[in-house]
Amino acid sequence: MAYHIIAAAARTVSAWAGGTTEQLFIWPPEAEYPRRDFALRVSTATVALAESDFTALPGFTRWIMPLSGAMSLTHAGHGGAALGPMDVHRFEGGWKTHSAGQCIDFNLMLAAGWGGAISAKAGVYRCEVGGFVGVYAFGGPAEVVVEGARVRLENRDVLVLHGPGTTVIEATPVAVFAAWPL
Repeated sequence: MAYHIIAAAARTVSAWAGGTTEQLFIWPPEAEYPRRDFALRVSTATVALAESDFTALPGFTRWIMPLSGAMSLTHAGHGGAALGPMDVHRFEGGWKTHSAGQCIDFNLMLAAGWGGAISAKAGVYRCEVGGFVGVYAFGGPAEVVVEGARVRLENRDVLVLHGPGTTVIEATPVAVFAAWPL
C-alpha cells in the first residue's frame, strides 16, 4: 500500500464567505475545486460567522464533522442536524443548506460513483482497491501504523493511503476519511 504525508506547511488557507478553508486532499491531483472536476475532496474550515449559507455543490455528496465548536444545519425541504464536536452528518451537496454556529469542521466531498465516510475514532481502517484512507492530525502529533510500520504525523499533517491494505490509528484526536469508487 502506498502512502504519502501532506505537511501542514505545504497547504494554503483561503477565504470563503463564512471564514477560512484549507484543502487537505483532492483527487485526482490535477483537479481543482473551483472547476468542480474532482472525485474526492477533503478540507477543513473555520466557520467564523454566527450564520452562513453553504456553497451549492450539485452532484456531490458531503460529510461534515465539527472538530471543535458546534453547528446546526438546516437543509431546505430536507430537515437538518445539530452537531457537536465529532458528530458526523451526511447530506447532498445540491441541497440549500444554512448553518448556524461557529466551529472548525472537517469535510469530505464525493462525486457520483464514490462511497465514503468520516470519523474521529482511533481503530483499524481498511483501504479498498482504488480507494483512499486519510488521517488528519488536528490536535497534536499522531501515531499511525501502516502495514506494520509506525508513522508519526505532526499537528495538522495529513497521511493519505492508496491501494488495498490496513492501517491502525492509535492516537486521538484525529479525523479519518475513507473513500472508494463504487
